[in-house]
Amino acid sequence: SSPPPPTSPPPPLGGCPLSPPLGEMEKVSVGTTGWVGLNSRDYSRRYDVVEFNWTFHERDESTEQFRHVAADLKDLRLQAVLKVSGLATHEHRLRSPEQWWPGLWAKYSELHR
Repeated sequence: SSPPPPTSPPPPLGGCPLSPPLGEMEKVSVGTTGWVGLNSRDYSRRYDVVEFNWTFHERDESTEQFRHVAADLKDLRLQAVLKVSGLATHEHRLRSPEQWWPGLWAKYSELHR
């Protein structure tokens, strides 16, 4: 015997039943990890978001360094995605976030202002 007919419509393109239909999406951001060999100005002409992996390895970057990066991103009209510090994921294994998150957020939040 054949299976019963579906009782709900198929998911929208993209396969996720929770995602809006393609015509209703506001914006899709596209970028790469790092500058992929381009200078930041040329990169910003092609993409609108960049992922930074250096944030995984950093331990001593100051809030001022993040403030400088934020100013550059704003000038370039780029958004950033950060890889969370290995301090959180590898050293603390995401345990006891009250010990490491406030310090990381103090830096990371500079990019959100």
